[in-house]
Amino acid sequence: MSETPTSALKQDLEELAAFRAALRRYLKFSERAVRRHGLTPQQYQLLLAVMSFPGPDWATVGELAEELDIRPNSVDLDRRGIRPPIDVLPSLSRLMNAGIGEGRTRADHRALADQLYASYARGREVRQLMSIVGEHGLPEPDRRSLAFADAFEREFLGQGDERRTLDATLDLGWRLLEPFPDNELRRLSSALIAEYRVGATGSAGS
Repeated sequence: MSETPTSALKQDLEELAAFRAALRRYLKFSERAVRRHGLTPQQYQLLLAVMSFPGPDWATVGELAEELDIRPNSVDLDRRGIRPPIDVLPSLSRLMNAGIGEGRTRADHRALADQLYASYARGREVRQLMSIVGEHGLPEPDRRSLAFADAFEREFLGQGDERRTLDATLDLGWRLLEPFPDNELRRLSSALIAEYRVGATGSAGS
């Protein structure tokens, strides 16, 4: 049996090869164009996904993850019913740094995000440690970190179908950090703590 493609098949293959070559050229052009504007291709894809999302002018983290083909990558979160089960440490968090902060979003956005991620990362480390020493063997700061990680996953990540505004999300972050004394919030300046922290001179989000 001959393995030589038929003329019809050869034409299909030629058209497919031409299409893929054109697609590669377009992707290279697109990447160069967005980099000239100070964006990475991933940031451009995120921006495009947000601006073109059908219906309302916003989207949940889970909807964006699906649009960007970022797979929910925490089996543990999924098993515990956290929706969307996105592991924030390596996922969408890395796309936002160029688009947050004073002049773009609220002045506390970047520092608060850094503190939330640092506190969550510490809480996950404590969770692993607890599997060895047990919760009774943890000092009080580690207990706070462990409780924070649980609350962060349940209330902050566990968005479900709720559509929170950015301000509401930032205020929620401050509320979840309430159990920590100021000296443990090393990613936040004293000025931001005084202005935004619940119970400080100003209220969160004021």
